[in-house]
Amino acid sequence: MFKFLTLTLSLLFSLVHHTAAKKTDHWSLLPIKTVQIPETISDPWVKNPIDAFILHKLKNMGMTPQPSAPAITINSMKAHQMRNMKYLYKNY
Repeated sequence: MFKFLTLTLSLLFSLVHHTAAKKTDHWSLLPIKTVQIPETISDPWVKNPIDAFILHKLKNMGMTPQPSAPAITINSMKAHQMRNMKYLYKNY
C-alpha cells in the first residue's frame, strides 16, 4: 500500500510540475528584472526601499502615511499579544 501511495504521489507531483512548466505567464516562472526605486527615497518616512514603493503608491492615490505610534502604544500591543499567546498554544 505504501509503494502504491508513493508512486501515485510522485506521478501527481510530476504531472503538476509539467503542467506548471507549460504556463510561462506565472509570476514565479518569469525572468527576474531590475526595478528602479521610486524617487520618494529622500522622504524621512522611508526607512528602506520597500517603504519607497509604498509611499510612491500612496502619493499616487492622493494619500499620506500615518504617523508612527508612540512607543507606549507599541509596547502595550506587544504585551497584549504575549499574554494571548498562552491561549493559542495551550492545547499543543
